[in-house]
Amino acid sequence: MRRCIFRLPNYITGEDKNNPKTAKNIIAMKNSLFLAILLVALAGCRPALTSSPYAAAVSAVESNDLKAAEPGFLLAIALDDHPAEAHLQLGTLCENDTAQLPCAIWHFQRAGELADEESMRRQAQMHRERAEKAYLEILEETWASADILDRKLQVQLLKEQNHRLNDWVTRLNRENSTLRMMLSERQ
Repeated sequence: MRRCIFRLPNYITGEDKNNPKTAKNIIAMKNSLFLAILLVALAGCRPALTSSPYAAAVSAVESNDLKAAEPGFLLAIALDDHPAEAHLQLGTLCENDTAQLPCAIWHFQRAGELADEESMRRQAQMHRERAEKAYLEILEETWASADILDRKLQVQLLKEQNHRLNDWVTRLNRENSTLRMMLSERQ
């Protein structure tokens, strides 16, 4: 026989198998134990952040790993870890791709808004103005080439329309000659 000073109730130990309360408690205890073990395992598997996401992203830029730097700067912004500097760095990354210039302009704007120091605001404004100027030049080139494309398209449409009109005139001339022949035969 077991001798114990402290004895758990039967519905917890499971000794009373016929009691429905016992079965529910056993299942609840098993589920709780499983969840506790799972949480401990997951907590142990999570990588520890040894440095800030901003610092990791800056080191990625320094090692020329720009693909890894972008998510790092985004994480830094989300975690409020040097957000103005992260926006400035993201703007610089986006500025390298002409298709991303609107994104760069937005990041430079946010960097200026979030900056604590006046020098950082001026730097963000300078970057934003440079990106806006580059984007304006691209738009102007696009519009200028669109004018050329519009002219080419207009010429092509006019040629197609001229061809259709010539076909129509040819068909009308045939019909006219056929009607004249029929008219001359009747006379």
